[in-house]
Amino acid sequence: MNRHKIVSSKKFNVLKMNKLFILTVGLAMLLSTDGFSQNFGFCNSTALLAQIPEIKAADSDLQAFQTQLTKKDRNG
Repeated sequence: MNRHKIVSSKKFNVLKMNKLFILTVGLAMLLSTDGFSQNFGFCNSTALLAQIPEIKAADSDLQAFQTQLTKKDRNG
């Protein structure tokens, strides 16, 4: 009977230690989220896209197509 009480006591201590460990890890993760918080910034996408040669070529193609459509509509 006394042996059963010792084993039961050890199980209780292990469960108590596991709960304490989980609580400590959870609290540490909760407090460390400030370092992982998302930062916001600004990007001038117009200036960025203007630097890409493919965008420049596509823009000139679109302007030529627009001119072509405008001439077609006036003659039309």
